[in-house]
Amino acid sequence: GSRDCEWRIKVKNDEYKSIRVFLFYPCENELINTKKITSSWLPSPATLYAAAHGKAINIPTWISTYITKFLLSIKMPTIPNATIHSPLSNRGYPVVIFTHGLFGCS
Repeated sequence: GSRDCEWRIKVKNDEYKSIRVFLFYPCENELINTKKITSSWLPSPATLYAAAHGKAINIPTWISTYITKFLLSIKMPTIPNATIHSPLSNRGYPVVIFTHGLFGCS
């Protein structure tokens, strides 16, 4: 399964910072045969992500829009928002946290 999550933290009166993560986890086996196994590689809202990337590297908006359409066509073999599989032991699951920033080198 997979889930797109965001946490917002208030840093000043009306100013917030946020962190977004895309979680991948084992899901219940019966879902694999009954649900569509695909989710977009580009998180929602895709247009905001494209605009941020375009602005950061100084490319025209029309190029960002084209790139967004291409990235939306890339799918991952996951079930969005699936029910998490029960742990096989009472120790739960291992957790791996990986972050690469906006362009993979931050």
